[in-house]
This record gives sequence, structure tokens and C-alpha cells, in this order.
Amino acid sequence: MLDVQLAILNVATSFAAAEFQQTRRWIGESPAMATLGQVGVPCSSSVGVSIVRTGSGFGRKGGRIDQNRVQFVNQSDIAALKQERSGISVKKRRNAPRCYRQDANESRDSEPSSSGSGQRIVTTGELYPNSKAHDRGELKVSDLHTLYYEVHGNPKGRPVVFLHGGPGAGCTERHARFFDPEHYRIVLFDQRGCGKSTPRGCLEENTTWELVEDIEKLREHLKVSKWMVMGGSWGTTLALAYAQKHPSAVAAMVLRGVCMLRQQELDWLYKQGVNLLFPFGFAQLQSILDDSEKKDTVSSFYQRLNSNDNNEAQTAAEAWLRWEMGLSFFSTAQTNVLAWDGKDYYFTPPATEVESTSEKVVTNFQKSTPSSPSASTASTFVSQSIAQARLECHYVVNKGFLEENQLLEGVSKMRGIPGTVVHGRYDFVCPVSNSYDLHRAWPEAELRIVPNAGHSMYEPGIIKELVRATDQFKKLEF
Repeated sequence: MLDVQLAILNVATSFAAAEFQQTRRWIGESPAMATLGQVGVPCSSSVGVSIVRTGSGFGRKGGRIDQNRVQFVNQSDIAALKQERSGISVKKRRNAPRCYRQDANESRDSEPSSSGSGQRIVTTGELYPNSKAHDRGELKVSDLHTLYYEVHGNPKGRPVVFLHGGPGAGCTERHARFFDPEHYRIVLFDQRGCGKSTPRGCLEENTTWELVEDIEKLREHLKVSKWMVMGGSWGTTLALAYAQKHPSAVAAMVLRGVCMLRQQELDWLYKQGVNLLFPFGFAQLQSILDDSEKKDTVSSFYQRLNSNDNNEAQTAAEAWLRWEMGLSFFSTAQTNVLAWDGKDYYFTPPATEVESTSEKVVTNFQKSTPSSPSASTASTFVSQSIAQARLECHYVVNKGFLEENQLLEGVSKMRGIPGTVVHGRYDFVCPVSNSYDLHRAWPEAELRIVPNAGHSMYEPGIIKELVRATDQFKKLEF
């Protein structure tokens, strides 16, 4: 296990070193457009390098390089990359007491509010305490689908809606902990076919644009005029689609681990890309497939996940979810123990829990034993793991029901919405280039690349940045 992790780190380090050399070559150029390079090389001192480049050159002043624009950051710092009128800047941030407000000129170590107000907010970025929902309900959004939702926090607070990942993962109470419960009215809901929404795992009438309209129906049902939207991974896909369709309903956005379901992103995860870093895990994913099926992994899994044979579908679901969960954490990226029995390699799941993109999932995937199994995708007699894997594969096969680059090209419809984008430097599920591409199209947003962090929203650095973002937006009036 250690050898595999060291090998992965060596590969990642070589990639980062090559990127750093390319960035150094940029310094002598006079670029016509704004670009950004970010390097976070893992080492014993946990030092990352953050390098930025502005539209007028690499931190230039009077035609010369401004060396102050290049800074090293350690474990207690974070590289804040924010598009300002003068270009992208690099800032160092250190830990501070839990969220208190102060005047704009009171402290140089505090950060200006993302709302653009004169007041500054300081935050430690720690998760807020657990809270219980003060409102729960079901909303029928079609003749077939009914959504489950719950509301946490201040009933009279600023409304915020959390869009879970997957697709298919569902919400948990822990998602409410990213928001100050005294300030926000926190809305969690399970998307069609997910969690407590019914029918579980149903693919019928289940597309991105139907989910977008579900969010609107929920907003109107809760009598919310405008709300902040937070989403991660698939949740960013849905958040971008929603904001571009209903920009007047969105007050602000907090996005994590950007996913836009472009072909290059799907190929990275299921064809040729991250498999080069995790060859054993990818081999395990494909191990349940016949040789002919391996030519198109996604389509083959889609057939198996929708099989009338519940055992076949369950086996496919376990393999599908194990692959993605194994990539979610940078610090524990390979969740299975790799062993050699003298003849072949095999994987043994550890007797622990691992964090999924959006929630905890037990590695042995508790199986349901339906008393009345049904072949219909609308059946409620389906295990949670089959439902999640089936829904996720459904959206992958259909490329999110999006045109290629649709969400990037549609950013112009939401340019006026304030936003913060957080991404782990070593996100193996959704590469950091996704956030880079989005930021180039949406330079008004704040981009924060977290060194030594992966995909999961529960990585320590990601937690700090997400809570920081929601705390920063507390001064936003809407």
C-alpha cells in the first residue's frame, strides 16, 4: 500500500514539477490573455507553490517581474486566487478566531467580504455543530417523482440550498454543518431517485433539466425569493445549469470540485486518464466485465446496473462506487488494500468506512433483500448502492443531457452572480483544470486551489475553504 502511494506521489510530483517548469517559462512572456498556473508539490514540509499570471503579464510592474506576486504557502496558509480589477492576485491567509466582524481597516490579516461590502469577516473555517431539521416534507414534482426535503438553521435566516453530488448520493444532516445555523435557513433535499425521494433509483423522467425545474419548484414551495446555491462535484454541474436557467433566483454560489461533464472529463475518469495513476483500481473496476465489454466500460456498466438480475446489478454497483470512492481523498486515495497471493493481485476492502463524494458509504455495501423484485427502473425495491450507481451511470452515459461545453458557454448568463470556487489540487475525480477553465470564463468568481487536498468535501483544507466561503457571504444582502 505504501509503495503504491509513494509511486502515485512520485508521478504526481513529476507532473507538478513539469508544470512548474512550464510556469517558469511563462515568466519571460507577455501574454495577451489571463492564465493561471498552480503547483502544489507534496514534500516533507508540506509546502505548496502558488503562481499566478495576470492579463498584463506575470505580476509585472513597469515591464519588470514583481517577485512579491509569487509566494510559498505552508500548511497553515492557503493560496487565495481572486480576479480583481487589476488582475489575479496571490494572498496568504492564516488561521483566525471563529467568524467575527470588524471594520475594513481594523486588521490587515482579515479578508474583505465576498459581497463587496466594507466590512471584513474572519473565520477559522471549522464545521458548525450538528443541527436537527426544524422542517421536513415531501414535494410532488411530477406524476412519478416526489422529493424529500428538510430545512435546518434559522427559519428567518438567509436561504441557502445545498445540491448534493453523485448523481444519486443524497443529502445528510452533516451537509448543514457548512453553514452558520444562526444566519442561514439551510435547505437540503434529495434529487429525483435519491435518498428518501421516491421512487428510488428511477431513471424515468430523470434529466438535468428536470432537476433544474425541481429546484425552482422547491424554491417556490418554500416561498424563497432568492437563495445562495452550494454544490460539489455533480452538484456544481447542477448548480451551473440552474444558475444559467434561473439567474434571478441565485444570490451567490459556492462550488467545490467543478464538474461540467465534458467528454474530456468522462474520458479522464472512465477511459484514459486517472487509470494511469491507479491501474490496479481501474483493473478491479473492469474485472467484472467480459473482454468485449471492456472496450466501452461505461455502456457495459449501464447494461449491468439495469439488469433484471439483482445480483448482477449489485455486483456492478459495488465495483462502480468502489472505483470513485477510492479516488475521493488525496491522503487515502487508494481505499482498498492491495495484496499479492503468489499468483495474482487482489483487493481487500478495509474494515472501515470511507467518505463518498457527498456522504459516508460503508465499503461492504449492505445489500437489500427485496421481497418483490421488479425489473422496472421505477421500482422502490432496489438497494441504495444500486440506486446511486445506476443514477450516476445514467447521467454519464447521457453526458449530463448537456451539449459539449454548454455550461462553459452559458457562463455569460450568470456573470453577475458572486461566487467562490474551491478545488483540491490533487482531485483525481474532477481535475483542477475544470475549475481553471470555469474561472477563465467567469473571472469575477473567486478561485481557491487547496494544496494537498483531493476531491472530497471532507478533506481538512476543503472544509476550511467551504466554510470560509459561506461565512464570507453572510454580509451579502438578498
